[in-house]
Amino acid sequence: MVGKVGTISTELCIGSPPKCLCELRKKTRDGNVGKLSINEVMAAKSHVLDYENDDDAREIDKWLTSLRKYRPPQRQQADEDDEVQYLSSNPSKPNKRLRLPSSSSSENHICYLDESTKTLHDTHPQIRDEDGHWIWASNPNRRGYSFLNDVNGMERKFEVIKARHADDLKKISIDMVLDLAIHHEVLCGKWMLFRTSSGGNNPAITWTKIRNAVFNNELGCTAKIKKKAEANGLFVICVYCRDFRDKPDVLRVRRALRAAIDDEKALYFKPDALTYLGINAGNPYGMKTTIYTCGKDDPDCSTMFVNRKKCTHGQDCPRCFPRCMG
Repeated sequence: MVGKVGTISTELCIGSPPKCLCELRKKTRDGNVGKLSINEVMAAKSHVLDYENDDDAREIDKWLTSLRKYRPPQRQQADEDDEVQYLSSNPSKPNKRLRLPSSSSSENHICYLDESTKTLHDTHPQIRDEDGHWIWASNPNRRGYSFLNDVNGMERKFEVIKARHADDLKKISIDMVLDLAIHHEVLCGKWMLFRTSSGGNNPAITWTKIRNAVFNNELGCTAKIKKKAEANGLFVICVYCRDFRDKPDVLRVRRALRAAIDDEKALYFKPDALTYLGINAGNPYGMKTTIYTCGKDDPDCSTMFVNRKKCTHGQDCPRCFPRCMG
């Protein structure tokens, strides 16, 4: 019975009840994700945590995130109530959080820049370096974005839109792209930073602070840094938020990022949908590729600006969040 189902070992399912991890995966393959209950997923999570297998437990946390994707708003609160009820009725299965390094232990792991190759290395055991291009830090205790978003569907629909406006691509607006992203639930986005290896902008120093803040539950669910410098010598850092529509959370992450790296420069927020669609600076649509700006002449990050909106100098200003700056 030892084998692999996706990335989860079926060995963990020996002697377990039928509603274990393997059953959850089978339901998903059969198209029954929407019929899963929080109790099923929580039971599987408790079962995995009994074996103290953090990798499998992270997979369970992805299930909890994906499960919420299929729920209408009125069901989401019921899901949370079910989770609380499960934990209350199973005292032998406490709500174990996935083990994350303490602040002190995080700081003991070295991140350094190899100047000869312009390559970044991080010795922290919790980071991921899966594709050789990016170094990732993820906090499994913070809800992330859905891994079941319909990127392919969004891309196909965008091709249809481009064909429809082939005579004038500048008719394709940022609002059209964001509506498309919302329809296909491609909702995550990131604050972007750029660092060079010169002066006080050492990418290893900045990344270490951001990585530790992710693990200390101070930022969002995920951050990443380009492992090797771009041709222009810049290292790209992305700090993710799960839903670009959630302006309070996007601003919360920006403020936490300001506190973590002590940098008073303006930062810009880009939805992942634009990245997937290949919409970058200098695009043929004449489109701005970032939707929020925060930190310009505002060291406390008190206000976030919605780039595509105009200030109305009023209480309900669509450009300034949470209050109008005039």
